Amino acid sequence: MVNISEQYFLHIMGKSTIILQKE
Repeated sequence: MVNISEQYFLHIMGKSTIILQKE
């Protein structure tokens, strides 16, 4: 099972990647 903090970190990283790709 993945840590909640790790899932949150990956979630933020995923959003950041999407934002960078859109710009």
